[in-house]
Amino acid sequence: MTPVAVQRKKTILIFGCVFVTASLAAASLLAWRRFSQPVRDLPQGVSVEDFAHAAVQWEAAYGRPAQRSDTLVWLGDAFAKKGELTTAIACYDATPSSDPWYGLAARLEQAKALAQLKRAREAEENLREFIAGLKPDSRVTTQQVAEALDLLRHLLEVQLRFEERVDILRVMHAIGAAGPFDTLAYCFPTALRWNGPEAVHWLEEFWRQDPTNFRLRVALGRYRMGEGRLDEAQTILVKCFHERPADLHAGAALLACYYEQDDWENLQAILKKLPGRSSSDPWLLLRMRGHVHNRNGNHEEALACFQQVLNADPANAESYQGVAQACSALGREAERVEALRKMQGVTRIQNRLGWATTRPDDPTPLVEIAVVCQEIGLFDQARLIAQLALTLDPGNAKMQALLTDLESPAQP
Repeated sequence: MTPVAVQRKKTILIFGCVFVTASLAAASLLAWRRFSQPVRDLPQGVSVEDFAHAAVQWEAAYGRPAQRSDTLVWLGDAFAKKGELTTAIACYDATPSSDPWYGLAARLEQAKALAQLKRAREAEENLREFIAGLKPDSRVTTQQVAEALDLLRHLLEVQLRFEERVDILRVMHAIGAAGPFDTLAYCFPTALRWNGPEAVHWLEEFWRQDPTNFRLRVALGRYRMGEGRLDEAQTILVKCFHERPADLHAGAALLACYYEQDDWENLQAILKKLPGRSSSDPWLLLRMRGHVHNRNGNHEEALACFQQVLNADPANAESYQGVAQACSALGREAERVEALRKMQGVTRIQNRLGWATTRPDDPTPLVEIAVVCQEIGLFDQARLIAQLALTLDPGNAKMQALLTDLESPAQP
């Protein structure tokens, strides 16, 4: 190519770039004029120029003029990517859930940003709205549904809301969105360690962002119990109970605090202020009721309390111990022995759960857990754990045989 031709090519390229830049500038100017009027309607932190520029970008990407919802979500994603989460949240919040294209996705992205800022209550509200809005024709992906469920599971878990978490984990398993830890948490809701330092740290961060949040304060009191800081726990939980004496979760947590202090006088006094046992009682409250009834000699009622826990959480060692104590007092020796056998089995499972969670690629603890589950009659748990072990070790003969055995007519 001659020098003249090279120069001509450079000139064409320069003029081409200038033309493109000028065209984009013109488009931005037009967009700015179009959106310069409703400045008062823009999300906080978003300028007219931001909005106009985002509209131009969207139109360039998709080949048609951007609608308001197109631009808001584009802006939300852009601010989130830059780490400007407060502005991103404002953009998503300005997108109504009723929007057929972006509404549910905006709730999910808003929840994710809120969770990063440790604003647990608002994050949960958006996730609940996302889940409630799901329909067969909703424009969301399976991955988005899985993300929403997993984040909600995490928020409930940190707040020790185990009863609600089980419902979420059940759905996650139904749609194939459960990971290995989710399977363990589903099978053993309260057997996994719940008061580790990481969980305490998460809860404290949520609480610092929202120190008046009642559920967070109740959970904080329970974590303080788990840390052995019983005086601090009592101060927090007494205040919560006096604030909402009808709240069963607060009442259960305060009862547990007095139980840890061996303070039966206050246990009895608080329990008298609560309504009688119901099918919706928190598991912790049922366990505390059972302990008080055993102490007072109401062993049949204690059995009913502990059995209600085990119907929902069949791997709860504390409840098997309570059953054994009641059966011993009632002279039901065979039932006492069986309860202790199951309690010992659950204790063995607990010892291996830490191993399974710290070494997720090792099938050995899962194999042992599945075998123990079968031995003590936790057949559903045995199936799920065996299937999980086979994903790590497809040729494991022991797990294949266990599943075959569980499928036989003699097993439930």
